Amino acid sequence: MRTRDISIDEQFGYRNGKIVYAAFEPDARWGWKDFSVIKILDVHSGEQRTLLHKTKYFTPDISPDGNKIAAVQVLPGGKSELHILDANDGKIIQQFHSDEISVFTDPKFIDDSALVTAVRLNDGRMALAMADMATGGVVRLTTPSYGIVGYLSINNGVVFFTASFSGNDELYALQLKDKKIFRLTQTSLGNYFVNATGKKLVWSGFTAEGYQLKEMNFDETKWIEVQEAEIKTPASPFPVAKANELHDILLNEVPQRKFATSNYKQAGHLFHFHIWRPYFEDPDFTYSLYSDNILNTLSTEIFYHYNRDDKTNGLGMNFLYGAWYPFINGGLEYTFNQPVTKATQHIYSRLGYSFSIDHRHAISLYSSYQFIGSASLYLPGFFSTHSIVFKGSFQQRDTTNILFSNLFANARGYDEYYFSRMWRLSANYHFPIVYPDWGFGNILYFQRIRGNAFFDFERVYSKDKTVTRDLRSVGGEVYFDTRWWNEYPLTFGVRYSHLLDNELAGTTQKNVFEILIPIVIPQ
Repeated sequence: MRTRDISIDEQFGYRNGKIVYAAFEPDARWGWKDFSVIKILDVHSGEQRTLLHKTKYFTPDISPDGNKIAAVQVLPGGKSELHILDANDGKIIQQFHSDEISVFTDPKFIDDSALVTAVRLNDGRMALAMADMATGGVVRLTTPSYGIVGYLSINNGVVFFTASFSGNDELYALQLKDKKIFRLTQTSLGNYFVNATGKKLVWSGFTAEGYQLKEMNFDETKWIEVQEAEIKTPASPFPVAKANELHDILLNEVPQRKFATSNYKQAGHLFHFHIWRPYFEDPDFTYSLYSDNILNTLSTEIFYHYNRDDKTNGLGMNFLYGAWYPFINGGLEYTFNQPVTKATQHIYSRLGYSFSIDHRHAISLYSSYQFIGSASLYLPGFFSTHSIVFKGSFQQRDTTNILFSNLFANARGYDEYYFSRMWRLSANYHFPIVYPDWGFGNILYFQRIRGNAFFDFERVYSKDKTVTRDLRSVGGEVYFDTRWWNEYPLTFGVRYSHLLDNELAGTTQKNVFEILIPIVIPQ
C-alpha cells in the first residue's frame, strides 16, 4: 500500500479499512527533541494523514465504528495517560489515569465503549485492565505480576496477549466472561504480535533466522489453564544465585539529602571544553578544542592550523548558537606569515607587512633571557617595479648571564655589537637595474641585477640603560639574482656603506665595502 513512516512502535490497529499507527516526528528546532504522532492510513485510497502534530502518543488503536482512537500519552515526568481521541480532528474525548498506574500500553477496543489495556503499576508489576468509557473507571482483569504483559489482540470476548509468566514470552488468552487465563504456546523462544481472526491465530515467533510468521487453529480444547500462583510468581529461566540474600538497597539504605537550588546563569556557563583533536588533511595540520555548554545551546571550536605548502599559520574560532530559531552560525580566522602573490618583475609585494617575536629563557642551571622583535612594511615605489621597505627591530637581553647568541642585525657597515638593549630603524628603496636574461653552459643563468639605497639608524644602551650611542649609515647595494644549473635560485651582491658615526671601539673606516653571499643555499 505504501512505505510505513519511521516508527518507534511496531504495533498498529486496523478497523473498517483504516490503519492507525504511531510514527516518529523530529522537532524542527531542537535535535534532542522529538515527537510520536498518530498516522491514519486509508487502505483503499492509499492516502495517509497525521491526526495531530507535536504529540507523544504511542500504541494507538481505532474503535469498531472508526470514530474514536485510543492512544497512550507519555507525560514528561514518565507517567502516562490513556486518551480517547476523535478520529477526525484529534480532540480529546476522554482521559484515563490512576495514581496506582505508572504506564498504560497496548490499548485495544472491545467495542465502541470499552477497551482493554496492559498497565504497569508503581511497584513494577503488570496486569491487564479494562477502561470503561461509560463510567470513566479502570478495573483490573488479571492478578498483578512481575511478568511482562503486552501485544494485545481481542476477538469474540477473548483477549490474546504475550506474557512471561512461565519464564518465556508465550501466548496467553483471557476470557472476559469468567476472567480465566489460558496458555496457548510452549516454546523455547519468544512469541509476539498475536492476531485472532475467525478460526485461526497468527503471530510472529522468534527464531535463529529472525521473526517467522506462525499460525494455529482456534481450538480451545488445547488451551492450558494458568493458575494464579504461576501468575503471581513467574518462573525465571536463568535463576540468580543467592537472590534471597540481596538487601533492599534502593529504599531503606539510601539516605535522603537536600540540595540548595538557584537560578542557572547561562551567561556564566557558555563554554565547557571537553575534546581536543589533532587532524591532518594534506597540506593542513589542525589542532582544535571543542566546547558544548551544559544547556547544549552553544557549540564552539577554537583551532590553530598550519599549511605546509604556503607556510601559513592561522588561528580561528567557529561557533553555533542554538538558543534562538534559526541557528546563528559564524566564525573568524586570522592567517599570518602569509606570502602575498607578486609579479615576477616585482622585487617585493606592492603592499604588505611582516612581523616576528622571539623570546628565549633558560630553564636549567643558569637564569638568562633574550627577547627580539622585528617588523617590516612594504610600500610601492615611484615606478611599478620599485619598492620602499621600512624595517624596525628591537632586542633586549639579560645583563647578568649572557647565554644566548646575538640575533640582532646592526646598522650596515658597522662592526657587530651585543649590548643589553638595542633598536634599529631602516629605510630601503629597491629598484631593478637590468634584466640580462643570459647564461652559459647550463651552469649559471642571470635573471636580474637590482639595486637598493638604504639609511640605517641604530641606538645601543649601556648595561644600566643610562648611556646611549647612535650608529647611522647610508649606502647602496647591488644584487645579482641567478639560477645555478637552471634550477637552484641564488642571490649574491656587493654593498657600499658610508658611516655617519664613529665605531664604538677601535678605528673607524667611514667607507666600507662588503661582498654579500648567502650562508644557506636554497635547496
